[in-house]
Amino acid sequence: MNMIAIIILAGGNSRRMGSPKALLPLPNAQTKSQNLPQTLLDFHISHASMLNLPILIGDNGKGFLNKCALKDILFNHQLASDFYLKNATLKNLPVIVIDDYIKNAGALSCLLSAFDYCHTHFVKNQIKDNQHISNKFLMVIGCDNLINVSCISNLLNKADLNHYHGAYLKDVSGDKDYPLLGCYSLSLYDELKVYLNQGERSVMRFLKDKSICQIPMPSNWKNLANFNTPDEFKLALSSFEDK
Repeated sequence: MNMIAIIILAGGNSRRMGSPKALLPLPNAQTKSQNLPQTLLDFHISHASMLNLPILIGDNGKGFLNKCALKDILFNHQLASDFYLKNATLKNLPVIVIDDYIKNAGALSCLLSAFDYCHTHFVKNQIKDNQHISNKFLMVIGCDNLINVSCISNLLNKADLNHYHGAYLKDVSGDKDYPLLGCYSLSLYDELKVYLNQGERSVMRFLKDKSICQIPMPSNWKNLANFNTPDEFKLALSSFEDK
């Protein structure tokens, strides 16, 4: 499997949370270089950088990257160099904010834009037929979890996806799917574009007829994998601090 980039989905409306999940503060967590409070988006960017892949941020035009603690590091070359060297991260790889294909159209709209960016910038000099790009995957991480991206990547990389369109984590004990914690082949681009243009938005409905590998999620990730309300976030923080 060839993972070519990672997209962090941070543009949800967070209605039940009452404030943007991407900017939720993590108690007692700070960026090492500037001693600033760390947000959930900072957490995911920091861990994603360890994968040595380009990082795409989809925030539905909300400018969250400009509001997170890492903003000065990311936009200041000297600070960025120091930060990346200290943390063994993606020194010369980009963090890119992308626009949704259709504004306010959900996670799949952001995923399509990420596919398009990958086609244009990472496989632009290669043949783009589906057979050639079927083994090129984009890692997808929703911003509503507290799982180290590297740990998710390790699980995905252990899967043999030669005959799959993608993979995602599944809580087998509770029979719950986490399609926004996974990876998907760039070969899905054309089908996804047609699907969105037809007015469809459901992630699971799109994946229904695709060949998707469901990877059992460790049981101790259950409370970390998704939160939509303040109480669920508190539970996730409690589980996170116990790890």
